[in-house]
Amino acid sequence: MSSDNLSYFLEYMRQGEIKRMIHRFFDELNKKKAKSIAVVSLKPGEGRTFLVAVLAVAAAIFMKKKVLVVDTTSQPDQGHLYLERIFGQASLEKYVDLISPQYSSNGNDDVADFKLKELIDLYQNKYDLVIFDTTAIQSDNSSGMDPVIVAKTAGHAVIAISGQSVTSGDFKQLQGQMRDWGISPLGTIYNFGSAK
Repeated sequence: MSSDNLSYFLEYMRQGEIKRMIHRFFDELNKKKAKSIAVVSLKPGEGRTFLVAVLAVAAAIFMKKKVLVVDTTSQPDQGHLYLERIFGQASLEKYVDLISPQYSSNGNDDVADFKLKELIDLYQNKYDLVIFDTTAIQSDNSSGMDPVIVAKTAGHAVIAISGQSVTSGDFKQLQGQMRDWGISPLGTIYNFGSAK
């Protein structure tokens, strides 16, 4: 990512609508006394990783919080590298750390889903906020961590949606399922720029 792209990213965060969204996010976070959240979406391409970057950078720059981003996606070569570039170029190394849970080499990826609580317990005193980036709920998650398990373990979620999710009617079903799963949504972010 060039410095021009970073400038664009930071300029995007200065827009009034985005600053209001960030402010609302931290209001909800404080109300619920949440220290860990998952960013989820129903479908691929709805802006989860970008939203993770916005929230992490906002927490670090505006709120001076120490943030851990946990990349649980099944395509770390895309989202993880994007996040590394944003955090590295924004000189946030002392505020934002980025990790990916390690999977076993013998194919027991499912083990990572059941170790998340231990991960949160391990890091909760070292960070002010832990943000989980997830795969889309309607994706094939057989090669990565299950986003529902990640969100349930985090305890709170922010839902990124696009017009396609809203018009398909799947979003209402997702809201009901999240309640059934015991996931407390902090809010929903509508991604106007999504290609989906």
